[in-house]
Order: sequence, then structure tokens, then C-alpha cells
Amino acid sequence: MSQHVPLTVSTREARGSSATRRLRKAGRVPGVLYQPGGDSLAFDADEYEVRRLIRRGGIRSAVVDLTVDSDAPRTVLFKQWDSDPVRDEITHLDLQEVDLTVEVEADVPVILVGTAAGVREGGILDQTALTVRVRALPDALPRSIEFDVTGVELGESVHASDL
Repeated sequence: MSQHVPLTVSTREARGSSATRRLRKAGRVPGVLYQPGGDSLAFDADEYEVRRLIRRGGIRSAVVDLTVDSDAPRTVLFKQWDSDPVRDEITHLDLQEVDLTVEVEADVPVILVGTAAGVREGGILDQTALTVRVRALPDALPRSIEFDVTGVELGESVHASDL
């Protein structure tokens, strides 16, 4: 089950390349909150807080209590984020507001545990899918799915249905 994590953001009025560059230079990350049946909301968040949330792992399926300009918290999920691989900075966020009573789909990381029997025999373990798409209520989304590969023999494949 997912644990709710808090995030506080500010509404952003200025749009465009120069405005977002100024935000990033000030340590803020521009973002968009997509609301069901409504207009999207432009915001900016503290880059340090956003990076801390993303690096803690499992954030793709974590329920976030988003506070916008000191309003009541909204329940959202991380939809996508962009980062600069050279500067190691988060450059943009997309969040999706959700209803806790309606199922959603989210990509959940797959973590392989153990050493495969085929690897002990000299083979190589290749994980082609790092995530699987899961449908569940937002509060019931797992942070990750662990799969024990100890019994995987040389030349054997494991499919998403085996998880």
C-alpha cells in the first residue's frame, strides 16, 4: 500500500522559456497539475524537495498530498518528470489529480532479488522491463514489485504474468 507524501507548491503565472529559466535558476521546478474535467494548473516547486521525493524511490506509484498556495491538500500522482542528465536537475513535473475511489494505472518498478541459477552457471541476467503497469486504487498501488530470480535457470524467461 502506498503511503501519502506531502509536497507544497506555488501557483505560477509567468509562462514561457525565459520565465522557466528564471525559476530554475532560483532553485524552483516548473510543473503542471492536470485536473479531471478542468483546466490544468501551472505551478512551481522547490527543486530540492522534488529531487528528494524522486530519489526516495517508488514515487511513480506514491500518492502525494499536494498543497497549492496554502489551500487544502489535493490527492495527486506523479505522471512524468523531466531531468537534465548533465546538471542532475529536475527540469519539469507533470502531476495528475486523482480520486481515491477510482482505479488508476501506474508504472511500478520491478526489483529482482537473489541470484539466478543461470547466472551461477555462467549466464547473464537481462532485465528488459524495469517497470510493469498496474491498475489499482491510488492508495493500493505498490511502491515496487520484488521478484525472486533464484530459481531462474539458464535460457529461461520470466514474463510479466509470472510476477
